[in-house]
Amino acid sequence: MLASSSQKLVLIIAIVIGGVIIGSLTYSTIFRPKLEWAAIAGLRSLGNAQLGYQSGNDKKYYGTFSSLKVENIVAPEKELDNLIEYYDLNWKVHHPYPYPSPAGADLANNTYTIIAYPNPGLSFMLSTFAISEDLIVRRYISDADMNSIHTWSPVDYAF
Repeated sequence: MLASSSQKLVLIIAIVIGGVIIGSLTYSTIFRPKLEWAAIAGLRSLGNAQLGYQSGNDKKYYGTFSSLKVENIVAPEKELDNLIEYYDLNWKVHHPYPYPSPAGADLANNTYTIIAYPNPGLSFMLSTFAISEDLIVRRYISDADMNSIHTWSPVDYAF
């Protein structure tokens, strides 16, 4: 028995919807976690690189992106938009005082924040993460303007 054209259309629509559902489940259970875990691992590596840079310089400062490249801690061909796949980075360093430091000064204000935010067009699929001098990777969660991901302070961020 031949199916009518409306039955064929319903079958095609059901197959397409099923494919979209399966594709969405595959993305959310396989690809998204892998990409996000890669971003987290990349930030942890950068945090460790900051510790290495800090222990290897007289000032005990954390390094800017360019200073880590100069020291070959970060590969010279890497940039903020290709260091972590599918993510762009925002890299901020704060040095508390000029070198040499005043007597009794400490490194309390020697800080860094590296934010990994999804490449343009992927922010609806991937989370934003950051690491600071406490070496904790935090996930950015906000209903606010997505431009704020470039300026949030993960150490002050309350979950």
